[in-house]
Amino acid sequence: MKFADLFAILSIALCSLGVSDEVPKPSKPTLSVITNCTPQSVTMQDDVEITVTFANAGHGDLWLMGNLKWGFRGGMTLHVGPWSEDGPLPLFVDHGEFTPNEINDESRLVRLQGDTFFGCRRTLRVDQLVRKPGTYRIWVEYLSPLPAGALRQVFWSAEQGSSFSNAVILRVAATTKEVTPKRKH
Repeated sequence: MKFADLFAILSIALCSLGVSDEVPKPSKPTLSVITNCTPQSVTMQDDVEITVTFANAGHGDLWLMGNLKWGFRGGMTLHVGPWSEDGPLPLFVDHGEFTPNEINDESRLVRLQGDTFFGCRRTLRVDQLVRKPGTYRIWVEYLSPLPAGALRQVFWSAEQGSSFSNAVILRVAATTKEVTPKRKH
């Protein structure tokens, strides 16, 4: 038997067993946080739109607070790096938080089945986000503002810990075009 024949037989046998390149999905619900920023090349005077998407990357239902708020007590913290003495943050601090009525209202939970998502958008002026031109990373941290015992429904609670999004690169220029003076002849 030739090597090529042996390889073909082995390949067919492995395929019939269901061996594949796919990575299996987690058997339980898994929260995935995804950040996007448009545009990614801006000036200090431009606006930037930050989109945050929450997805269930596993199997089964995942329940999450449906009314998203910015700030540590609201669940979503916007991070901008690198951190140094001259910025970028804190230029502002979000203070969103939930009222007692919102905390006790189970109808505010959103059910994410496997392969589903929801999210929110936020528009900011670049000069509110960073102090000077440069290259920055933007990411979002989600930590449920509620402990597990706050509602009867099982949901993604504070005990699950923080979930961090991917980091998006934001390139900030001082102006759109540097104006160069004309030379006199």
